[in-house]
Amino acid sequence: MNMEDNKKVKKIAEGFRNALGFPQVLSKSGSELLFENDVFTALFRERFGIASDNKEAFNAAFRAVTEGEGNESAKINSVISSALLPLLVFYKLYIPQAGRYICLTINGETVKFTKSFFEVRNKVVGLPSCVDVALVSEDGETILFLESKLTEMFESSTNEKEYGKSYKSLYCGTAIEKALGNGGISVDKEATNLILRSEKPQYLEGIKQTISHLIGLVKGPQNADDQTDYIKVYERAKRLVYSPIIYSTSNLFIEQPDESSRYAALYEKVIGENGAVVLEAIENWIKAKNQNKSDKKIEIHPAVLTYQSFVNENPTWLDEKVKTFYGL
Repeated sequence: MNMEDNKKVKKIAEGFRNALGFPQVLSKSGSELLFENDVFTALFRERFGIASDNKEAFNAAFRAVTEGEGNESAKINSVISSALLPLLVFYKLYIPQAGRYICLTINGETVKFTKSFFEVRNKVVGLPSCVDVALVSEDGETILFLESKLTEMFESSTNEKEYGKSYKSLYCGTAIEKALGNGGISVDKEATNLILRSEKPQYLEGIKQTISHLIGLVKGPQNADDQTDYIKVYERAKRLVYSPIIYSTSNLFIEQPDESSRYAALYEKVIGENGAVVLEAIENWIKAKNQNKSDKKIEIHPAVLTYQSFVNENPTWLDEKVKTFYGL
């Protein structure tokens, strides 16, 4: 578009805007907008009491969460959005600031974290695994990968879950099969695809997702332009730690079955008590496929972390409206 045509387009836009007395809002390129670019995030900032000095970090973290492969932009505007909870808890670390950190006890060691990533993608089979949050320690040597759960355990508990055949050889190996058996989960060896079964309804997807995330930690980040910063941090790190982090509902369902507690117990039986053998099985499976694997130290947290325990360790961290909304 030449300069003269550009002037004409601007005049048309000005006419439209003036018809209803709209204020002038310009994009970075100078085009006129109906609303500020951050109008959606502004609504979230207002609702949850995000301070103005945290605006840039929240907006950037919001984009990271909603523009990924999980289509979270369609899910985040929900009272029980599982994407919104980790965003509101960890967004302040998305743009690091001197003196700003959180502490978490990981495998008996208190670690100070000063940087967060959202929706990091690691190589698995076909599509990558997308981990909700990655926290980077102050010294850059530890990355804690967190898979966040809010109500998924209630919505997806089942006796059977079917997946593609690509993972079946791993799950039919002695180590993984035995680990699954500790949680009352079996693999249908006769089926073409991977089918997990349980005598009682359980959150089978959480276990499958954990194993996929662990494959991703062993194989490393997916190469992509929007992951450059994460890849640099991954390459520098010496220690990778994985854990689910869940919103515990045990206080809400005292006289009823509590799916969050049931999943915590399932994770501990299947993954927590068998972490070393599960990782070894994954590494051998990758090696048998002649694929590259990480030489970093990988650890599995033996029990799920909870948002309640996070607040106990970091009592002044959350915005007050966030604390009130989630009962934290």
